[in-house]
Amino acid sequence: MFSLFKKEKFKIVSPLDGQLILLKDVPDSVFSQKLMGDGFAIIPQSQVVVSPISGVAESVFPTGHAVGIKTKDGIECIVHIGLDTVELNGEGFTSLISQGDYVKAGEPIVQFDNQFIKDKGYNLTTMVVFPSGYEKDFNLGEREVKKGEVLF
Repeated sequence: MFSLFKKEKFKIVSPLDGQLILLKDVPDSVFSQKLMGDGFAIIPQSQVVVSPISGVAESVFPTGHAVGIKTKDGIECIVHIGLDTVELNGEGFTSLISQGDYVKAGEPIVQFDNQFIKDKGYNLTTMVVFPSGYEKDFNLGEREVKKGEVLF
């Protein structure tokens, strides 16, 4: 059967410009010990986070520091901006999407004030973890990445 809608191939893109690091090197045991799932982290050099995958925004935290996205195939992804940034109660973060929105890989989802958050003493390392549905090796090494760059 002919379809006007071409099935989008699954991909994971970098959510930010910055330095890609291994999850084990994140200075927070919840992430470094992969308690929330495997993935990767980026030390950001930009202030707009794009969705690493295409799917539905299942959870958009009111504090703006984290977003959970799920693909139609059940792959779950959490983007968590910074360490302990939930303590800012949303200060410095602006959600660009709402819960239930469909987002495409590379589409802006959150904007944050890099300098404000750093001045408050928070580490902005951003984690991208996959709690379920995606069992691949995330050993991407350490390198500079660009927002929207295809990693997988």
